[in-house]
Amino acid sequence: MCMSVARVSAEDFNPNKYVAEGAVMLFWNACVKFYPKEDKFNNWIDKNDFDVVPNSMAGSFARGPDSRVYSVNNSGVRYLLVAEPSGLCSVFVKDVNQDFASQAFSRWQNAFKEKGWVHFDNVETQTKEKGQLTTTHYQYTSSGQEVMTVVVSKAQPGLGSFQLAMSASYEPGVNQ
Repeated sequence: MCMSVARVSAEDFNPNKYVAEGAVMLFWNACVKFYPKEDKFNNWIDKNDFDVVPNSMAGSFARGPDSRVYSVNNSGVRYLLVAEPSGLCSVFVKDVNQDFASQAFSRWQNAFKEKGWVHFDNVETQTKEKGQLTTTHYQYTSSGQEVMTVVVSKAQPGLGSFQLAMSASYEPGVNQ
């Protein structure tokens, strides 16, 4: 997968940080930079040669028959990338350090602030039998118009099939 990562010495390498930053970088590239620009997204997918997961095996990650689900392998770490025809794009990660993921996501948000985008957020926490699920909804606006919605869900280990899910959807005609 094409992701630029700063070089670090072996003793400074932190695999938990690598997984979290890789997830946010994949989300940034796939769901913000290229999707829903269909031609650019498809070229990026082809260039990276991601494995297609048949919808019959994708379970609840595929929302419909036209969903495209990819298994992304980055140096042995697996991520699930889901592209929906409705303009929804999501990245799922099973084992991830929530603190490192939050730090990486904050850097991403700062890049949007520099573009003049404003976000409003709403946080929901649900207590389930096996732990907590925290979902944050971000509404991004630029020049007073809604540009995109980002939803980040963080689950405690063992709660479900993922620990981190990041999704982006766009207003029709935006970012296309």
